[in-house]
Amino acid sequence: MPYTDNSLSFDFTLPEYTDPLKNIYSYTMEGVDTHWTEGANNHYARYAGLQPGHYVFKVKAANNDGIWGQATVLAIDIIPPFWQRPWFIFLEISFFVAIIVAAVFLLQRGAFKRKLRVFELQQKIQSERERISRDLHDNIGTQLSLIHKNIREVANPSTKITNADRSKRLATAQQSSAEVIDVLRETIWALNKPEISLEEFADKLKRFIQRNLASSPGLSMKFKEIDENKSVMLSPIEALNLFRICQEGITNTLKYAMASLLNVSVQADKGKYTICIMDNGTGFDPDVIDSGVHYGLENMKFRANEILCNFSIETIPGKGTTINLAKR
Repeated sequence: MPYTDNSLSFDFTLPEYTDPLKNIYSYTMEGVDTHWTEGANNHYARYAGLQPGHYVFKVKAANNDGIWGQATVLAIDIIPPFWQRPWFIFLEISFFVAIIVAAVFLLQRGAFKRKLRVFELQQKIQSERERISRDLHDNIGTQLSLIHKNIREVANPSTKITNADRSKRLATAQQSSAEVIDVLRETIWALNKPEISLEEFADKLKRFIQRNLASSPGLSMKFKEIDENKSVMLSPIEALNLFRICQEGITNTLKYAMASLLNVSVQADKGKYTICIMDNGTGFDPDVIDSGVHYGLENMKFRANEILCNFSIETIPGKGTTINLAKR
């Protein structure tokens, strides 16, 4: 019987008609009763709210002479609901075991990921330290060496020098010290912020060009940028490397290109940026360049690769040079 039909009633009678009012009945339900119930002439029994399980109903009777007959037996099975059946209980246990195993796995995985993040952060910090050291060495180290050399020659000249030579060396040292200060300011500008917008980077680059145009009176600048630059954010190291790449390219234009126009554009599209630096100067032959320029180009490529940025340079002798940077 289904578990919903768990209230049972029994009606029984003894086929003895000599004196039926003196017939006596006794019954019990194994699984519920602990003893037989003497019902006298009562031939009715009821059990309500039975739990799922196996039961055996037994009833016997005696006639008016007190002679008892054999008990009549009725086996009853009340089927439990599906959630109480063994297969469902097994599934429940398996489910909870699976949840525990999954929870332990996720906790261990989370702990592993946290350790991995700490390790990656340490690696990143170390990598950034190396980048900063390289940046300081490439820019400040060279300038300080030049300053030291010029001051030493003025203070303790190996040969007799004129006042003009002395003034020239001091002017060179002064210029180099100013460049060192600029490099330090640019490095601090980048590293003091958690992130830098492309718009702020463009403003910094524009000021750098305007400040250096004073030494090139025949050169004019066109600078193009768009409002979308506000939404593109750069990490400090990315901004610093980009600035150094642009700085190297623009400095080459100022020193060697003999150009009359410098076009610079900083633009963003779908979260990625493109930077173009173009002049109409003399250009150069990539196969015939001095070691200083060659080192500068290699350094620009290295920096671009470090920040996952595509770098290309196109130059035509007598027609100009174009540098393109694009975020991958």
